[in-house]
Amino acid sequence: MIPRNSSTRESTGCGGGFTLWFRGVCGLAAFVLVGCGDPLPAPGPLSTSESPGGNSRIERVDYLGAAMDVTANLDKYQLQEAQNMVLQYLYEWRRGRPETSVDWRRDPLLGRLPDRLKDWRSPAARGGADGDLFSMTDFNAYDLFHLRESQWMRDVARRAKSLETCPGLVDAWISQMPDQSGFGAEERDDLRTTARLFDWVIRNIQLDAPLTSDANSAGEGGTEAARWGALPGTRYYPWESLALGHGDAVMRARVFILMARQVGVTAVMLAIQDDVKNDPRPWLPAALIGQQLYLFDTRLGLPIPAPEGLGIATLEQLVAEPSRLESLDIDAQRPYPVRAHQLEKLVVLLDADPLSLSQRMKQVELALSGDRKVILTCEPLAMRNRLAGLAGVRDVQLWAAPYDAFEFRRALSTDETLSRATERERRWLYITSPLLLGRYRQFRGQIENVAQQPGAVGLYLQARVPEEQLRQLQGGDALKQLKNLNYPLPEDPAAQQQMVQDSANMLREMKQAASYWLGILAMESGNYSVAVDHFQKRTLTASPDSPWTHGARYNLARCYEALAWPEHSVPRRDEAIRAYRQDESSPQADGNCWRARWLEAVTP
Repeated sequence: MIPRNSSTRESTGCGGGFTLWFRGVCGLAAFVLVGCGDPLPAPGPLSTSESPGGNSRIERVDYLGAAMDVTANLDKYQLQEAQNMVLQYLYEWRRGRPETSVDWRRDPLLGRLPDRLKDWRSPAARGGADGDLFSMTDFNAYDLFHLRESQWMRDVARRAKSLETCPGLVDAWISQMPDQSGFGAEERDDLRTTARLFDWVIRNIQLDAPLTSDANSAGEGGTEAARWGALPGTRYYPWESLALGHGDAVMRARVFILMARQVGVTAVMLAIQDDVKNDPRPWLPAALIGQQLYLFDTRLGLPIPAPEGLGIATLEQLVAEPSRLESLDIDAQRPYPVRAHQLEKLVVLLDADPLSLSQRMKQVELALSGDRKVILTCEPLAMRNRLAGLAGVRDVQLWAAPYDAFEFRRALSTDETLSRATERERRWLYITSPLLLGRYRQFRGQIENVAQQPGAVGLYLQARVPEEQLRQLQGGDALKQLKNLNYPLPEDPAAQQQMVQDSANMLREMKQAASYWLGILAMESGNYSVAVDHFQKRTLTASPDSPWTHGARYNLARCYEALAWPEHSVPRRDEAIRAYRQDESSPQADGNCWRARWLEAVTP
């Protein structure tokens, strides 16, 4: 439960107090200002010809369990320390287990990836001396991130499925669905869970606007990295988007699909085949429940409505009546981006990144049980067989987006400007701060303090540095304090001042994010009045141009909407309608408009 007075508290820091944290943030500012030498590299294969620890003795230790525990508790370690520990544990686990074969083979659908990804179609795709990235059994640094991403998706999905935040009429509509062939109580529960996962993604992953250029236009005078980075869904990995709290519609879809996988629901991406570029254009994700594909639009932030105007439409219903797509137009100037005739070119895309198709992840997944059980792999051929014959499904392919994202990171090393910009976007993921620790614990469901260990709420409160201290940081005394602490500073006085200014800006950005995420947590706990205070007063009023303006307005409207029904309050409903319509510049403006229209048509 979020404390009722949490909206008025601010902290003076974490760990060793504000001074130590202040020094750490100044260090990050220097890192961003003067650079760190090489950009963050794409991790490569680790040689395991001998134990990283130099110890050839095999002990009877649960090395795999230890590796999974470290990745599940990254807030207790430095990132490099955790990476080294996990790789060593995985090496010892593989070395100490009997040689057993697993039912694994290189997925044949890899051969249908687009021409730009021809290297991934090769038997030696991005591999090392011991084989390609798919068949090799040695673990590498990428594996740590895949394990962490899968655990986060599992933990967040478990929490999201239990939330009843602002269920609206979707839950009621699902409960009233009649049992029929292929759809019974189990399918109804799966659909309800999937709808809640989607709702969690929309509330927690603020929608980024799509880039204005595509890969072809970026290629005219642009760098290789710019070409990859211009493709939808490539700027972040799913775990990064989850931690940062924002992403484009494609990244929202990937997070939704991967969360659904962890609860046993097959979700796919629907796309429209582009005859000119010979490359499918992503449209929306769909969840396979029973024998139907239910449609969720991550750009609108809404499910596609069923024929009666409520609930969730299926692909079969849309194929039977494709003209219904025209009803999703906002007006003549804002048409829905997919038209009826394009359904004839529908392609189903499967999210199967290289690690989820690898032999070693299959071995790990099969060895896990109990609380550590997590889905690490997928089987595209089996998924394709399940989809075959469904209405509207004409072709099933691997989705190129996960491979495009890998290529973007690989190409970053050749583009210093874009690399620095990308580094800056993701810098919060590599500094130990209350903000990042709060994210870790929020994903694990540790919201309140436990045994003197602060939960997500306490850590976010620590990240809300008082304005007075921010003003002090920008004053001349800040440099004197750093010099007294023998903190390494650039020689140029202007660079020194810039570093302090960057530090203040980063602390302010941390405060803005913490205020917004405290609102999210209050909303999820049902404390809507506290959530309204964080979204309205602590975010929109305190920082009108913060990075969280669109998300705060949307979630503020969701709070008003949630308050309207139990209170049978038409004024609350009208407040929600106004909040949805106020944000015309939001990338989700079309969906917000549709939600406002829906509210106008119903009475609490």
